[in-house]
Formats: sequence, C-alpha cells, structure tokens
Amino acid sequence: MKFLSSGYSLLSFSILLTVYAQLAMKKHMTGLEIPSKVGAKLLFLVSQLIQPLALSSIVAAFMAGLIWMAVISKHDLSHLYPLFICSTIVAVVVLSTFLFNESLSFFNMIGLCLIVIGLIVSTLGR
Repeated sequence: MKFLSSGYSLLSFSILLTVYAQLAMKKHMTGLEIPSKVGAKLLFLVSQLIQPLALSSIVAAFMAGLIWMAVISKHDLSHLYPLFICSTIVAVVVLSTFLFNESLSFFNMIGLCLIVIGLIVSTLGR
C-alpha cells in the first residue's frame, strides 16, 4: 500500500489516466461529422457525452484531476508539473502515431527529444 501512496506512483497513475482520456476521446470523435452551426454543434457535442468511449474519457480525466490534487498537496508543483506535462505530451504523440496512424516527422521527433532533454536538465540536482 505504501507504493500507492507515494507521489510518483500517484503521478504516474494520473498521467496514465490523462493519456487514456486523450486517446479515447480522439478514437471516439474520429470520423464524426460535427455540425457547423453553433447551436447544433453544442447539442451534438453534449449528446456525445453519453457515448461509452467519450464518457470513459471524461471519467478518466476527472479521476486524473482528483489524483493530481492529492499529489500537488504534498509535493512541489515546480517539480511535478514538468514531469506531468512532458510525460503526457510524449506518450500521447507516440501512441497517436501508432494507434491513429498520425504522422511523426523528423522535426516532431526533435521536438520530443528537446522536451525530454529539457525535463532532464530541469530536474538535475533535485
């Protein structure tokens, strides 16, 4: 049980839930035709909230938020936020390449490497 109460394990779980939420919502929304008129667009998007994949995405994002609140209550935000954002960006970009056949250019890869290098440099000495 001690592992589950540690900041890094909770942070990891929050990251996993956030990544799932992004990928699940992308999967759900891919191919759907969104109306162009504002009222119809809003009704359409609200109607999507009850669809299982979209609903699971929203629940995962909400749970990730709750876990995030618990983690930042006991640990430095200046340390955890870069870990959260970098990990989420890298995971979503890499997984969306495989799951949705999205392109990952040479410059995208350089950008991801720079993000990771920045994270490593910013956490040195902690």
